Amino acid sequence: MEDEFKPGDVLLFNKTVVHRSIMLGEGELSRRAAYVMRFVDAESHYDLQRARDLEYPAEQYGEGDGPFAYNKISRLHIEIAEAGAANGDLISNCAYFSDRDRRMMRRVQSSRA
Repeated sequence: MEDEFKPGDVLLFNKTVVHRSIMLGEGELSRRAAYVMRFVDAESHYDLQRARDLEYPAEQYGEGDGPFAYNKISRLHIEIAEAGAANGDLISNCAYFSDRDRRMMRRVQSSRA
């Protein structure tokens, strides 16, 4: 199934939505842009096995061209480890988030009844 979008349309989805991108066909747009935001709960812990699992397709099938090539689109899990996070560590405490005070979103209770 393929949805129709017009310039200016926005598609929001979460990690449980199975998705993929298709080639941009002929039309008034020569290219399209994507803005990706990832939210990490401040209480999330680094999971080394999940990070390794994200690397598996590229290791198994290779990167680049080919019928089963897998091109990684994110290195976030690697960058967090490179910033010093070890298995089980609180992610928000690692050096990757050294600017956590600027990044942190807090839920504010509404005073309206």
